Amino acid sequence: MSIGASKILSLESCIEEARERLNDLMDRNTIEVTEEVLYLSRELDILINYYYYNQVQRIE
Repeated sequence: MSIGASKILSLESCIEEARERLNDLMDRNTIEVTEEVLYLSRELDILINYYYYNQVQRIE
């Protein structure tokens, strides 16, 4: 497996983990959750953007 492929798999794993954490948090209803949801949403945006950037780099 190439370094690029392992990076993509790692990013996919991180994205899935963040999605699962967000789904778990959505089931709760507290103020602290709001801060964590905002943090995870930003983290997920960064991971997804990086993932797509790496996908495009592999294609080119």
